[in-house]
Amino acid sequence: MSLGKLVAIAAVSLLPLTAQGQPFPERRHGRTQRTLAWAAQELARAEGLASDCGNRRALVRALRRIRMQLNGLLDRVPPPPPPPPPGPEVDTPPAVQPMSPAAFGRLMESVNAQGLTKGKLAVISGAAGHNHFSCRQVRALIGAISFSRDKLRTLKMLARRITDRQSSFAILEAFDFQRDKEKARRILAR
Repeated sequence: MSLGKLVAIAAVSLLPLTAQGQPFPERRHGRTQRTLAWAAQELARAEGLASDCGNRRALVRALRRIRMQLNGLLDRVPPPPPPPPPGPEVDTPPAVQPMSPAAFGRLMESVNAQGLTKGKLAVISGAAGHNHFSCRQVRALIGAISFSRDKLRTLKMLARRITDRQSSFAILEAFDFQRDKEKARRILAR
């Protein structure tokens, strides 16, 4: 390809992009910038060749003008647009925490202070309404109850308030009989 054709292609195909005055599409931005940089390098190289070949002052001046216009075009290429904002945030419920050790200690004192199972169940039921429990805490509360039937009632009250269900095997250890362990397993599976 002759030097004249290279200059004509650069002048005709690249410069009208700025005449349109529209920002380059994002997907073409990098490619356009690379093309303009390459064209500017090629014109600078061609300018050096033309200077070495003789006194073609007019060609050298034309090449310099094109190179200056291309450099100006490179300066006017808008920066790439910022990345799109992230999608809408999903409202995740805050992580539920079990009772603090201090609060749980006070609850256990209240449960143990009750003489009858009915009183213990009432204290546990009151606490279960507005607290969450770890499996370890549920096991301790069940351990404070004497009878199997009442232990299962306690588990039913607390089952939906357990924060670490993956450790529910520890709760099963609070039951003495295999039949009660099976019932407890079914309660926890709900």
